[in-house]
Amino acid sequence: MVDLYGRKPMTRMQYAAAKIRLESMYPDMNHTSGRRSIYHNEYVGGSEYSKHLIGMADDYIFDVCHPLTPKFGEMLVVLGFWFKFYNDDDFKFHIQGLPPGKVADWWVNQEGDR
Repeated sequence: MVDLYGRKPMTRMQYAAAKIRLESMYPDMNHTSGRRSIYHNEYVGGSEYSKHLIGMADDYIFDVCHPLTPKFGEMLVVLGFWFKFYNDDDFKFHIQGLPPGKVADWWVNQEGDR
């Protein structure tokens, strides 16, 4: 399954490799959230289908002035991520290696849900 930007659901290994690449390109980013328990996800207002619950999503913030521009978003797509820029903060963003919504059964069968 490929979306209109050419992205397809990542395996856990592909997601880890893409994150390493992103982090090496931008060493001024701080990791603020990764895998979450169900309880923590509820506490922070995460979605029922949050990819944080299966370790396939992360949040970052830049520790120096780095506006999140459309060009930065394009680079995230090229790396294969689905992403979201947080409106309440110009320097905080979310990435995930799977499309929004419920995780497909085939992916869970292949990769597991934990």
